Amino acid sequence: MAGQLRDVLVEDLRWAEMKEVVRPKVGGLQALRRAVSSEQVQWVLFSSTTSLLGNTGQANYAAANGFLDGYA
Repeated sequence: MAGQLRDVLVEDLRWAEMKEVVRPKVGGLQALRRAVSSEQVQWVLFSSTTSLLGNTGQANYAAANGFLDGYA
């Protein structure tokens, strides 16, 4: 999946910064689902430990990876 970083502290995080980071990952997953619609295909998704451990200023990145974890 695509990766995009936009470090912002949670207290300063706005929807624009959230979309900037989440959109490439969610959009990449949607594009893959459209391109490969067979139920015979097995998926391998790589996320990041950021969704569990977190990094300062990367709540939006953690949320995007958490979405992939949830999808898997």
